[in-house]
Amino acid sequence: QRLRENRDSGAPQLIVEDLWELLQYHITTYFDNQTSGIPPARHRSGRTLK
Repeated sequence: QRLRENRDSGAPQLIVEDLWELLQYHITTYFDNQTSGIPPARHRSGRTLK
């Protein structure tokens, strides 16, 4: 949602690219949080998501 809002409002390209990369990270860790080369997603407590 934030990506779409920023893109539609004409935010700088750097912001849109950062949000796009963040979305890709969350999708990747959602499907496989053990992917090599990508830091695992964690809870606020620091525990790794399963």
